[in-house]
Order: sequence, then C-alpha cells, then structure tokens
Amino acid sequence: MTIFAHPNTIGSSGRLDCYYLTNLIGNPLETTIMVANLMFSGALDELPRLKMLLAHGGGFAPYQVGRFVHGHKVRPETRAHTASSAKDLLKRFYFDTLTHDSQALRYLVELVGAERLVLGTDAPFDMGDDHPRDTLSVLSRDEVATLRKNALRLLEE
Repeated sequence: MTIFAHPNTIGSSGRLDCYYLTNLIGNPLETTIMVANLMFSGALDELPRLKMLLAHGGGFAPYQVGRFVHGHKVRPETRAHTASSAKDLLKRFYFDTLTHDSQALRYLVELVGAERLVLGTDAPFDMGDDHPRDTLSVLSRDEVATLRKNALRLLEE
C-alpha cells in the first residue's frame, strides 16, 4: 500500500495566521513533524514495506535531515525507539517534485535519488505548479524517465 501524505489544515495557530503562513510554513511543517515522528518512533523500522509519498518535496525534512542525524547522535530520546539513521530513513519515503525552486529540487534528487520522486502539481490549488513539466527541466533525461516510472511502480507494487 502507498500512502500519500498531504496536510489538510493546521487550524488557527496564532503566529501563522498572517500572510498565508498556515500554508507557506504550516503545511511543510506538518509534513516534517510527521516524518520525524515516523523516524524516531521506530515505526519505519517496524513497517519496512510501508510506502509513503510526501507532498511539497517532503516539507522541511530533506533540508533539515542533517539536524535530525545530529540530534540522533547527541540526544538519547531520539534513540529510544530506533537505532536507524534519519538520513537512511529519509530514503524510505517518496517525494513529489513540488518545491517551487529548481535548486531545492536538484538537492532533493541528489539526496534521495530520482527513483524516490514523482511529479507533483498541487492542482487545482493556488500554490500549485502551473507548469510542472517546466519544473523538471533541471533534471536529466534519465532522471525524468525515472520519475515517469515511479508513480506506476508505487501503484503496482
């Protein structure tokens, strides 16, 4: 089974009530919190066949994974339920390409590999990618070909 994780709403949270921050920061933050909980709780160790696809390029998790790794080394509570490295566990997730930034997408491919990505659009919402094929222009032909196969593979396996 593949689970597509996409935040719905985070509700009213004070500091995020202005400037559309509930979406700009709140949605990626909710994804990041879920990822961290799955990693540090040992759930990913217990469910090796679980396939999760993360919206919005995985939230902040891919870009802060070094902080998770460091925390796992220095904080005992992060090791209470898992000995696995956060960097290794991050590669268990699948990610959509909706990063809104070519450098962020390039970093994501370098971090987890094109085989862990699928095209993301966020359509029909205002934060969607109006030109998702153009977004892929920073990827090689081989990487784009891999992305095309990934969605089917996620649904078939």
